[in-house]
Amino acid sequence: MSASKWPWVVLVAGVLLFVMGLSAQDAEPQQDQLCRMLFDTYMTGGAKIQTRTFTAASHIIAERGRHSGFWRHVLGELRKNNERSESGCVRVLGEMLEVDALARDVIEREQNGGRVGQWRPSVCLGPEVVRELITRGEKADSSRVGHYAIALARSRVPDAADFFRMTLRNGADRYDVDTAKFYAAVGLAQLGDPAGIAWLIAQSDNPNLDIRHAYPRGIRHSKSDTYVMLALRQLTGQEDLMTRQEWEAWWERADSKAYPKRRVEIMDLW
Repeated sequence: MSASKWPWVVLVAGVLLFVMGLSAQDAEPQQDQLCRMLFDTYMTGGAKIQTRTFTAASHIIAERGRHSGFWRHVLGELRKNNERSESGCVRVLGEMLEVDALARDVIEREQNGGRVGQWRPSVCLGPEVVRELITRGEKADSSRVGHYAIALARSRVPDAADFFRMTLRNGADRYDVDTAKFYAAVGLAQLGDPAGIAWLIAQSDNPNLDIRHAYPRGIRHSKSDTYVMLALRQLTGQEDLMTRQEWEAWWERADSKAYPKRRVEIMDLW
């Protein structure tokens, strides 16, 4: 077995042992107990955790905790102002908000007569989550602002638009400026603001952008492809444009109101 799979094996084994040890008489729902165990072990910064294990734990917490209401515990932990758990809380809440955004898409599509799928969508998180992320993101220090930009880009909530605009305008003195600005641009573009796509095009030939923590899903067409290119292709559906000059020429002719065509799929870096 490859070394890269060990974090997953250890995490899954621990989860199984924990679940088998739960009592049917426990007052707290088993979903919340599992989320709490994973959260306390991997997300609160109490010990050095391999990145792959941290990511696996955050995915499980986000998937199970969104429905069970455990998101309130995560939000409460964030409000404690614990720097060691802050980025983990923001990451988990962002993943939950991303699923809520997908649920809104499905609900809207069904209301407009679209095909009804097997997934029964529901929006679970309260509006206080986005408000908290915006307030904290506006005040976040240089090493944390990128986490907030990623989470809010995942949410695709119009209330975050002013935060995105502020980040693009005022982020020049921040350590994590590239990550924050990139996801602020993605966030604006997903909300239909052409300033987001314009920023991405202007940076499409910049090989020095230091984008951390997460990346847009996609297949690179060449070694020169950047994360910016991957995001632009998802937002616009334009697969054949390869250079900044081609993107700029296309954007001059394009109807900016017709975009985005789809969201950017944001993947966590291991």
